[in-house]
Amino acid sequence: MPPKEYNVVVRGEDFILSDEQLNFDAPNYFTEYFGTTEATVVWLSRNRNPRLFQIIEDYLSGYDILPLPDSAGPSHMSRENISKNLLADARFYGLSRLVDKLDSANSPQPLSLPLVSGPMDVTPAVVPAIMVPPEYESWFTGSDSETKWRMKTVRLVSRLRP
Repeated sequence: MPPKEYNVVVRGEDFILSDEQLNFDAPNYFTEYFGTTEATVVWLSRNRNPRLFQIIEDYLSGYDILPLPDSAGPSHMSRENISKNLLADARFYGLSRLVDKLDSANSPQPLSLPLVSGPMDVTPAVVPAIMVPPEYESWFTGSDSETKWRMKTVRLVSRLRP
């Protein structure tokens, strides 16, 4: 029996998937849809974004798609929106392993501060500063008691001598 050819049309663009690609992250939308037919050529048409589907096609081919390059996805979307929309499409297509990868890539990583070795000048004119990753900036802005507590903790930690 000849191998099946799965044609997925995404907003007018044709993508041809193999059995291996369909089963790479099974079960999923494709295995459910295409698994019910005996035909050797099967068509599916979706009104999703074809640039995002190119990334999904690469993932289904076994390629490592993360981190997303600046050139990935539609040119009218920011990289943040490409990540969010790719996650939405991965959920739409039921690609659970891809959803897990995207979720972990999009979640903030634990904050780690470097340890200071050696004497540290903590005179009022020279107070050590720390770099805070953008995803944690909200921790240190605002006037609520929790933010004040964090800032006080950072000041205390920055004044410790090894």
